[in-house]
Amino acid sequence: MHSRSRWWFAPSALLALLAGCGPLPEGDGGSLRVLLDDPGDPGTITLSAPPGTDRAPLDWSHWGRARSTDWNHKDLPSPLIANFTRTGTLERTAGLSNRFCWVEGSPVATASGVPAGVSLRAAGSHFELQVKAAPTARRLILFLGVTRARGKLTARLSDAAAPPPAPVTLTSDTGSTESVATVEFSSPTAGATVAVTWTLDSEPDTTRGTGRLTLAAAVLEEVSGSVQLGSIR
Repeated sequence: MHSRSRWWFAPSALLALLAGCGPLPEGDGGSLRVLLDDPGDPGTITLSAPPGTDRAPLDWSHWGRARSTDWNHKDLPSPLIANFTRTGTLERTAGLSNRFCWVEGSPVATASGVPAGVSLRAAGSHFELQVKAAPTARRLILFLGVTRARGKLTARLSDAAAPPPAPVTLTSDTGSTESVATVEFSSPTAGATVAVTWTLDSEPDTTRGTGRLTLAAAVLEEVSGSVQLGSIR
């Protein structure tokens, strides 16, 4: 398996899956959908756009650079992706397939080659992210994984402007699996947020107690009008 470098925006494999999907399901002026994608070959993920380009994301976050409590994000006065809340014991997880890098970050300004994230153990443990919504569609890209467990991803808008989509799941019965999840959303309500919850849903009976749920990074971007999300379970 070869390594490759790519920027923070959705990989071509994801865009191919999106082609031809119908419009976002709408409620009272809002929209919300979730997709789980094959991440493709492992490589270097640049969370921030290189200096001098105009492809900067709205916000990004990385967790677990050197310690389980490390949270690095785009240097903004008020981040659009809040640090997660959680249930369960937090651990740092190294040796991930992807290596993350960034510039113009805070509190660590620059980093490269970071193959780490954070994880939780025990069924029922979860991460929850609160991300600021807007009337125009935004896309949250999550880099996550499971080890000997099934993870469940759910999302809901704080103002219920669109109905919650069906959960998506990622399962690995024997080893580790990493993936890319995408949540696309909008809301007409000022101050609305989308809550994204990543839960260790269950573990195989034969390896119960050894499962792990991983979260490494997130990127928030504006959605191009030509790209619409579907929901894949």
